[in-house]
Amino acid sequence: MEHSDNDEDINLFGGVEKTLGPFASITAEYDLSMNDSNSGALGKGRGYLNFGLRCAVGNGLALGIVLKDVLRNQQDASLGNRVVQLEYVR
Repeated sequence: MEHSDNDEDINLFGGVEKTLGPFASITAEYDLSMNDSNSGALGKGRGYLNFGLRCAVGNGLALGIVLKDVLRNQQDASLGNRVVQLEYVR
């Protein structure tokens, strides 16, 4: 599906979520980024590590904080991305 960079390496991704009581959960995910290894790649070859915390604040409503690219893999990033999420599931 991604052939324009001529890098046909396979990629692996995994994640876990742990519930903390009835209202909160923590998440962690890691993307090996083995397909991000040629000279035109966006990353430095470290992979992408993300952490998150999500809390239920109402019926079907959750508020989350995510730290993305903790390993600072992106070439132009000096600090990982921080994201605030508002999630509604019905």
